[in-house]
Amino acid sequence: MNDLFRQYMLTLHDDDERNQLRERLIADQELSDQLKDQEDNWIDSYAAGQLPPEDAALLHEHLAATGQLDRLATAVALASAKSAKRRSAMPFAIGIAAVFLIGLAIPILRTREPERVAVTFALHPGTLRGAAEIPKVTMTPDRPTALQLTYQDTAPTGDCVVAIKTADSVIKDESRKPCGNGFHTHTMTAPLPPGRYTADLSTTGGELLHTYLFDVSK
Repeated sequence: MNDLFRQYMLTLHDDDERNQLRERLIADQELSDQLKDQEDNWIDSYAAGQLPPEDAALLHEHLAATGQLDRLATAVALASAKSAKRRSAMPFAIGIAAVFLIGLAIPILRTREPERVAVTFALHPGTLRGAAEIPKVTMTPDRPTALQLTYQDTAPTGDCVVAIKTADSVIKDESRKPCGNGFHTHTMTAPLPPGRYTADLSTTGGELLHTYLFDVSK
């Protein structure tokens, strides 16, 4: 990984260093373009699962602070689509059969709906007391909603279990899948009605890791 983008992200909590680097980028367009290319490379590496956990956490913090977390979800969706396309490619040796099958598949591909990219919301662990501080999640009927549950410390290993509960502890949605690197993503299976909810992140053995509080707005 390139040092320039890592240096830029490490200045996230140092206003003086960040301002100095920002002035350099404004004065040097070539340097600014280089930084943008490195940022794109980090996001592509994250989507391909090639980014070390510590770098993935650093990238997530940077994108969350700059309001760009949706870029991660988009990159992961595109990488998954490309991977599926490669797995479905037929060997060249069966060219005639492949042409015939592709010809049959064309009408199906033309009528298939485009893949819908999820609308993502980043949630941080802990129960917030002030109502104004509680994250607002908006459910969009024509696009899935994904909750990016950030970790407080190090990323857990193995599978993570998520339970979405109402204020009176009624489970409305659940999932179990491998834990992410810098955060765990839970994609809602159906929209939730407006109200206050918690997301419990646990191990498969039932150990509660984090609790996240959020409101679903109209």
